Amino acid sequence: MAMYRYLGTVGILLLGAAPSIASAQDVDSGEIIVTAVNRQQATKTDMPLLDTPQNIQVFSAALLRDQNVSLLEDALRNVAGVQPSGIATGFDFFRIRGFDASDFIYVDGLQRETSANVEPSAFESIEVLKGPSSSLYGQGSVGGLVNLNSRRPRKEAFADLEFGIGSFGYYKPTIDVGGSFNEGQSIYGRLFATYRREGSFVDQVKGIERIYVAPSLTIEIGERTSLTLLAQYQHEDNMDVAGLPAQGTVLPNINGKIPYRRYIGSSIHPSKVKNDYYSLGYLLRHEFSDSVDFYQNVRLAWYRPRWDNLYNGLFLDPDNQRDFYLYVFEQDRNLRKLSTDSGINARLHTGSVEHNLTFGVEYSDTSDSQTYYLNFDDLPVLDLFDPDFNLYKPVLEPSPTHTDSTNIGIYMQDAIRLTERLTFTAGGRWSRMKSDDGFETVTHSKFTPRVGMNYRFVDEVAGYASWSRSFNPQPGYYTGDGRPVPPEEGEQFELGVKTALMGGRISVTAAVYELTRSNLATSDPFDPSSYIVTGKQRSRGFELDSQLRLGGGWEALFAYAYTRAKVVSDSSTPSGDWTANVPRHSVNAYVKYTIEEGALEGLGFSGGITGYSKQAGDLPNTFYLPGYVVVGGNISYERDGWRAQLNIDNAFDRKYFPTSYDQTLIMRGDPRTVRLTIGRAF
Repeated sequence: MAMYRYLGTVGILLLGAAPSIASAQDVDSGEIIVTAVNRQQATKTDMPLLDTPQNIQVFSAALLRDQNVSLLEDALRNVAGVQPSGIATGFDFFRIRGFDASDFIYVDGLQRETSANVEPSAFESIEVLKGPSSSLYGQGSVGGLVNLNSRRPRKEAFADLEFGIGSFGYYKPTIDVGGSFNEGQSIYGRLFATYRREGSFVDQVKGIERIYVAPSLTIEIGERTSLTLLAQYQHEDNMDVAGLPAQGTVLPNINGKIPYRRYIGSSIHPSKVKNDYYSLGYLLRHEFSDSVDFYQNVRLAWYRPRWDNLYNGLFLDPDNQRDFYLYVFEQDRNLRKLSTDSGINARLHTGSVEHNLTFGVEYSDTSDSQTYYLNFDDLPVLDLFDPDFNLYKPVLEPSPTHTDSTNIGIYMQDAIRLTERLTFTAGGRWSRMKSDDGFETVTHSKFTPRVGMNYRFVDEVAGYASWSRSFNPQPGYYTGDGRPVPPEEGEQFELGVKTALMGGRISVTAAVYELTRSNLATSDPFDPSSYIVTGKQRSRGFELDSQLRLGGGWEALFAYAYTRAKVVSDSSTPSGDWTANVPRHSVNAYVKYTIEEGALEGLGFSGGITGYSKQAGDLPNTFYLPGYVVVGGNISYERDGWRAQLNIDNAFDRKYFPTSYDQTLIMRGDPRTVRLTIGRAF
């Protein structure tokens, strides 16, 4: 009950704190290309992105539909400095600016409860905030975070039906319908639902089966108040695709190459991964005046994964290089989380100076019960070159845990427009995390500031500079003398230039940065059950992000990143080693042309290329993954409400290895896939 009393108390306090403030004059920065940007969702303010001292990239559902992405990491390839780092199917793994950010996926401004795969087609837009964002969002990755905006109800009646078929038994029917329920159009709803069946190129792996349903309802309570109710249900059946060892894939093996389609696992005990996710929540907005508004986001979510018979490599016999020793892993988990974020935005003047103030309180309460089942003493063995998949299943030992945790954060930011062209931003957040695993209660508190400055050289071009810090607790880690390991910390300096030319049709951001991650916990070589806090890593880089709508039916996207991420100091890794799964050079280019008039009006063609240079496969650096380039594109036709689209990914059927964990886990890239989608909009 304390949680629910908290919600009411926060709402009353924030509503009561709203002053009567004179309206501030709006500044029009134009639209960001290809997207409809909800600036408040990305930055918790209504400040134009040109006046925000951070590299933020936003992509719309239209681009995701054109590229027909199945995974979040496929969508994120459009962003410079974001690399896939997946080490297990069924989960979204990615790095931003050289550091893992997979656990910091947000939905509608609230942190998602799991990194299990999202359904990309269910969202209106994707926002990527690069670099430390703890000044507003609290604990998080030093690299940044990703926010997904749910499809919201619309007043106008509509219906969009779609069906896709393709390689490896892929099919995907989708329905998206909505409209108003009353004559005054003050109550309107939406239902998005899809079913995805997608096979695998790996032998004996059945692939993925997913059901996703998301109803929503908006109620306008007067002219200045709106309440949007959001719900999600996702059920997924999957089979884990275990990685292959480095020897035989990216390193030589005396027996030759391991077949690309080779299955790692048991045919009599096939892996089963079931994930269930439910959530209920609301978005409340109230405008006290043209210059003051209140927001409250609330979500109650349940996550229930059940994994059986997950066979994974532990080590490869160093002598014959063919006997792959496997361990078996299972999990049963039940997580419940309540998340809230309540705040006020106010725009006011003090003399000739304009302020854009944000003040908010965020709270979450999590109950997480898990039971792991493992056995590292009895290891099945698979001959990689002459396999017998009738592997036995060892008796697994259960290891139950239960953790209750709470997080509270109070944040404030002021974006001060000192002159017509100069904006200074300063803010920070005090955060407190408390976790109790039944044995010990650990509490961490931290203040994380950010300061930045933007200067508009002309109305559509701005330069910016910023300094920010982040922190990320490490619960469950203890030093040799029994003390809790302190949170990881991050610090970043960033300089950049942004444009929103031609009314936002040409959006370009170029940035350089230095990002330092410290307080890394590494295993004590004399006591593997405890940790030493000596680690420090640094990433320095350059990024170029661009989205262009050039007219005449031409659209383009180009992203390039140079990322030099390395170990600065560590108790077990040599200084200078590259951080894993971070190529020095990465590029993504996408061009689309649509015929806008004549008999072939609506016919479109697109092509894209994604390339990565070599990257370290592990820490310390014992091997590297080769660089690779994949090419794809589509042909589409849209007219009179009908839409047809043929997508080809990895058109030249390139075999490549995008990510790894260590020498026993190398992930394989998807081969050529072809998909046809037909849709009808009413």
